[in-house]
Parts: sequence; C-alpha cells; structure tokens
Amino acid sequence: MKIYLAFFIAIFILHSGFSQDFSPLEIPFFKGNSSIRNPVAGGLKNPQFSNIDFNNDGKKDLFIFDREGDVIIPFLYTGLNHSVEYRYAPEYEHIFPVLRNFTFLVDFNNDGIEDIFTGGAVPTTIEVHRGKKTQGALSYELMEFNFSGSVGDFLQVFLGNYTQIYCSSIDIPAITDVDYDGDVDILTFEAGSDKISFYENLAKDENLTSDTLKFILNTKCWGGFKEDEFSSDVNLSNSINDCYNFKEPNKDETRHSGSTILIIDADGDGDKDLLLGDLTNENIKFLKNGGNPQKAWLNEVDHTFPSTDVAAKMQVFLAAFSVDVNNDGKNDLIICPNDRNDSERTNHIWLYLNEGSSTIPDYKLKTKSFLVNDMISLGASSHPTFIDYNDDGLMDIIIGGNGSISVDGTKKTWMELYINSGTATHPEYILENGDFLGFYNFAQPIIRLAPSAGDIDGDGDTDLLVGEFLKGQIFYYKNKAGKGNPVEFETRIFPYKNFFIGNASKPTIGDVNGDGLGDLIIGETNNELNYFENVGSIGNADFNTSPTTTDFGKIFPAGSNYYLENGAPFIFEDKEGLKMLFGTQGGEMYLFSDINDDNRTFATESEKFGNIKTGIRTIPTMADIDKDGYYELLIGNERGGINFFNTPLKLKTVSTSENSNQNQIEVFPNPTSNTCYFYGQKSLYANIFDINGKKVKSGYFTEEIEVGDLISGIYVLQFYFENKSEVHKLVITK
Repeated sequence: MKIYLAFFIAIFILHSGFSQDFSPLEIPFFKGNSSIRNPVAGGLKNPQFSNIDFNNDGKKDLFIFDREGDVIIPFLYTGLNHSVEYRYAPEYEHIFPVLRNFTFLVDFNNDGIEDIFTGGAVPTTIEVHRGKKTQGALSYELMEFNFSGSVGDFLQVFLGNYTQIYCSSIDIPAITDVDYDGDVDILTFEAGSDKISFYENLAKDENLTSDTLKFILNTKCWGGFKEDEFSSDVNLSNSINDCYNFKEPNKDETRHSGSTILIIDADGDGDKDLLLGDLTNENIKFLKNGGNPQKAWLNEVDHTFPSTDVAAKMQVFLAAFSVDVNNDGKNDLIICPNDRNDSERTNHIWLYLNEGSSTIPDYKLKTKSFLVNDMISLGASSHPTFIDYNDDGLMDIIIGGNGSISVDGTKKTWMELYINSGTATHPEYILENGDFLGFYNFAQPIIRLAPSAGDIDGDGDTDLLVGEFLKGQIFYYKNKAGKGNPVEFETRIFPYKNFFIGNASKPTIGDVNGDGLGDLIIGETNNELNYFENVGSIGNADFNTSPTTTDFGKIFPAGSNYYLENGAPFIFEDKEGLKMLFGTQGGEMYLFSDINDDNRTFATESEKFGNIKTGIRTIPTMADIDKDGYYELLIGNERGGINFFNTPLKLKTVSTSENSNQNQIEVFPNPTSNTCYFYGQKSLYANIFDINGKKVKSGYFTEEIEVGDLISGIYVLQFYFENKSEVHKLVITK
C-alpha cells in the first residue's frame, strides 16, 4: 500500500507543478538555413497601417489592423540605422477595443497620444476612441457626442439636424488635416456618390477645446473631380471653382461601389494630393492638387502610380498608407489590396521607401511582400494538422491553404510540410516541402485544402485526409509504412468514397465509438456536422457514402449560423475523455465534451475557448509538441497564417500498476539495476522522476534507458507518444 501511495503522490507532484494558460508561443521556423522572423504572426491579407510607439523607446512601431477578420497585429521596430526590421508583439493586442472595417491611429487632440478612428458598431458610422495614459499604460475610451440633444457614440454633422458622417463598410476614408488649420478633418464617399465629401472640423475655427470634433459639410465635390460611372476612370473639372461638367457640386449621382482614399503632399507644394484606389481597378491613381490648402482642385491624373518607379498593380481594390517604416523621419508608402474576397494574397504588400525628403518624397519599391515574407503564410484559409511524418517522436506540421490569385485571376493552392528539427522539449520547424503532395498543379480546380492526420484504419500508423472547398470532396492517403516507420503514402484516392456533404469539407479523425477504428467527423458550410462511422476492419477502413448523422452532437441551436462556411472540428482526448474543439466562421472556438455516437447532445464547455480571437474562419489543431504533458494549440485563419498558444489541457495519462494489462508499452526488467528496456514503441521521449517528484533523467530513447547512475528506489517513468502519456512505476535496485 505504501508503494502505491508514494507512486501516486509522485504523479500528483509531477502534474501540479505546471502552470499553463493560453499565452502565445514563439516557435522557431526556418526555410533552409534562414530563420523566419515572425512565423506565427497569423498572416496578412488586407492590412491597414498606422504608426505608434508601443514601448516608449522613441521609435515608431507599426499598428496593423487587418480588415479580414478585424484583427489587431502589433509590430515593434527592432531595426538599427534605419533598417527595416520588426518583431510581432501580441502582448499589445489587449490594449485595443473592438475595431471594424477600417482603423487609423490619429492624435486628434494633440496630447501626444494616438486616438482611434474606426468603423462604428452602428453600420456605416465612424467611432472615435480617445487614448489616454495612466502611469504610462495606454488605454482607450469610446467617445460620446452630444449636439443639441442628439447623442451618439459616432461622429455627427449638422445638416438641418444632426446625422452620422457616412463611411461605407468597404471604403477607407481619409482622416487628417485636409485644410492645414491644425485640426482633423474627414474625406469620404457618400452612399451611392461618385464624388468625395469634405467634412471640415471647426474646432480651431471656433476656438473650441482640443477634445472637440465638430464638423460641417464643406463640399460634396472635394477637388472638383468625380469617378466615372461606366469605368474605373476619373473625370476632372476645368476650373478650381467647378465640380466636373459644371454640375451642382452638392447633387448626388449614383455610381460609388468602393474606394480608398489617402491624401498626402506628394510634390511639396503645400497642398494635399490624392492617392485613390477603386473596387474594380488593379492600380492606384495619383490626382495632383493644382489648387491650394483651402481649396482643392485635382486637375492632373496619373493612372499608374508611382510612375517614377515600379507602379503598383495587384488584384484588386488597392489601398495606400503613409507611415514611417524605417524610422528615418520620412513617411514611406505601403500599397496592398483592400478586397476581402478575391484580392491578391501573395506578393501583395508593396513597400516603397521614401528616398527623397519629408517634403518632396521619392518612393522606391523595396519589397512586394513586406512583413508577410517573414511569416508562415499560405495566402488565405490556412489549415494546419500535426503528424509525426518521419517517426522520430516529434510532431511535424502539414498546412493547407487557399493559395494565390494572380492579376489575371488564376488561382493556385498548395500544402506545406514542416519537419520538427528541434528536440523533444524545444521544438523548431524547417520547411521540408513547399508543395507537399503536389497540389499546386492539380488538374481540377480546388481551393481551401484542409488536411487532417490520424490512424483511420486502426493499423497503428498515421493516414491523411484532405478536404477541399468547391465540392467538399475528400482526398485519402493511406499510410502503408506500418507502425514505427516514417510515413509512406499509397497513391491518393480521390474522391474518397464519394461522400455526400456540402462545400468546404474539413475532416477530423477520432475513434468516437471506441472500436479501435478512426471514425470521420467532417465540418462544412450548411450548419451541419457530419459523422461517418467506420464500418471497416483493422487495416481496411470503410464508410457509407451518406453520413451516419448530419447533426453530430446537436451543437447548432435553431437558427444558428455561427459556422457558416467554416465548420472546423478537431477531435482529441485529454485526461477527462474525448472532446471536440470547433473553429467557426466568426473566429470564436467552441469546446465540447461528452463526445458520443448515440445521438446525445454534446456538453458545451466553452463558447470562447481561451478568449482567443486570431481572425475569422479559425482552424484549430493540438498536440503536445514540447512533452510537458499539456496540449499546445495551433490555429489557422482566413489571413493564411498560423498562431501558436499554450493551453491548460492535459493529455490523457495512462496510469499503470504492477498488474496492469492495459498499457501499450512494456518495461523490463523491472526491478532493474543498470538498464531498462521498453517494448511497444521503438523510440520515445521519456521523463524519470524520483519519489519527491524531482526530474532526474529525461530525453529521447530508443528501446532502452540507462539508469545505472540512479540510486536504489522507486521512480516514476513517464513516456510521451501519440498525444498522450503513459506512466510506469520503475524500481531500481543495486
């Protein structure tokens, strides 16, 4: 009795020493001999850029808001001598409130603290969050505006009565000092309008307090131009006092479908010129201001800006941002797509460094993949899965995605294989294959590849399934290598079983009914979660074409649409049993327990797992990659990148005793004096703890462990494999 009491005390000490949370993980990744600087920053798809000094070191950092998922992505400047180097800094994300559609950091009240202008909770409005610092800590509060009894938490203007300042959810307005009077004005397109409205701030004119934002509509035809109603061209007026074609400046005309606005003094003449992006155009247009600071007249147009260097051209709906990237005191230029749907997503963030002066800029293209070339990125819709591909006991990673869209509309998709080249406790990954399994030139159109690894046929090795979006069909790769060998796939089967499901198939493998065979759970688009019971035998998986049920776990309440286009299940087992982590369209992750095959409703443990929000269309997977007994969480998202997190979820531990016949690993001789051998797994990572819970030996072992250096006594021997651990009592005698 004393032996077993000591044994379980040691187990308790072993596990109670851990303190895990959902903190972000920084895992090293490599391409060849080169380290990837910010591999787990999550990708960039439609980013927007502002400067801010996060850490008060006097250097301008980058605040990035990506409208694909309304995600905040902070970067600290780490360069020297004006080099372009940044570090992903997720520790600053929590500072910011919920942001939508567009976001700019602008110090409107001149207190030295950047304030936030962003899309409002009320559609097509603009919110302002005032920045403040308390003992050096930055925080934000939503401003409320009260004019003549009209109260709201969005910007307003007096037009007979107070009403919102309009900004379309797909547009990017200009929020800057348009007329050089020292306060912040707004340029935006009205609903259905083909002209820019100028909302002038009267704070300086009326000597109001610095925190005041009081606007009038100065003109509905700023600069005198209008967008063409039949093309992406623009029409210019003939005079500084006219709107195009001498029409009434304040008369609305229907045309507007989507535009981005940046105004800067690009020619050093003291007034603001316009960089204009259009929903249907692949370029940025430059409109020169031939007027003056108080009266804009855009009378020249360059359709391929910058014409002095490589002109920006991408698919599609471009936006330009003026920020100081290399901390030389001069604003540089970043141009990237603004379209959430069919925009280019590789080589799509063009950085032009300003090699001129702060007053007369000269933009030179330095890279077409600013920041994103230092991340893991598969363009869009990243979908990771863990697999021990080379059977070395370390978890490798396969990532599928939605690939690229070129200017001519050609779409390509692929998967990448990253091998864990680190140690059992310190993982690091190196790109092994940039077109794993050869999907890049696949004969049929496929997008959003969704790999899932697991033992589907119960033969002890790891197979692979890959879902896809267009028809929801499944690729099956049977592993013929056998247990204990590196993966060797047979020729793929496609479509596998002709499963009848919806679009965007996302499979996961788990033994739901406990028969030793991997069952299939497949997420898709129609608020359905498909369960396919494996009706085959060991070594020969088999399934019916139609699902056993399309309402697996009854996880969707009536009228629910929370996983439209993104039902992403992941089945796993922790110390409490079989569970399911579920990624959704909106980005929240759900955790379910009581996973069963008898048509019962699953228990909901969390509707916001870890309060983690890495973007929309989240794709979770987990494994214990550092052998600490806890799952690490890897998440894909619609921006095409990945994020890593710790979790407090413990692996299932198989406790064993002298008479146990349930353990998968046999240890012999036991007791031993010098060497113990293990059978059941060829190579494993193991820890040995003494009776007080102190780790006395650890490492990666192949079939035997030398223990001759340990004193006589009772020890805990813990093996790690297949996302679980197994514990043995080891007796050493001398």
